[in-house]
Amino acid sequence: MAETMKQEGIRGKYFRPALWKALLTLAPPRELVVISEMALRKGKSRFRTPQTVHLRPLGGRPITVRPRSSDARVVLDVFVGLFHLPPADMPPPGVVWDLGTNIGLTVAHYAELYPQAQVTGLEPDPATADAARQNLQPWGDR
Repeated sequence: MAETMKQEGIRGKYFRPALWKALLTLAPPRELVVISEMALRKGKSRFRTPQTVHLRPLGGRPITVRPRSSDARVVLDVFVGLFHLPPADMPPPGVVWDLGTNIGLTVAHYAELYPQAQVTGLEPDPATADAARQNLQPWGDR
C-alpha cells in the first residue's frame, strides 16, 4: 500500500494513516488513490475527467466520481463516516427517503443494506441528479 501511495504521489499532509486504514475496507488500493487524492487535494487533483471506482460496501459495483466536485468527499462521508446509518437496534425499514441524494451513494448503500426496502432519493441539482442516476443504475427501480 505504501509503495502504491509513493508511486501515485500521495505524500506529506495527504498521507493520513488513520484515513487509509478505514479506506482499505472501501475499495482496491489503486482506486483509493483516486478517492483520496480527489477528496484531499480538492481542486488541485491531477484527475480532470470522471473516475470510476468499485466500492466494496456496494458489492464492488462501480460508481463515478466527478473531478473538482464534492463527490470524493461524499464517498468518505458515506462509507467512512457512516453518518447516514440508523441506530443498530432499529428494525429494517420498508421505505427509505433520501432528501438531497447528491451522487446517490446513500441510496445505493441503503439498497444494499436493506434489499427488501423501497429506496427513493431526491436531488434538486440537475447535473448531480444525472450523476446519481448513473451511479444508481445497478439497483434499478428500487
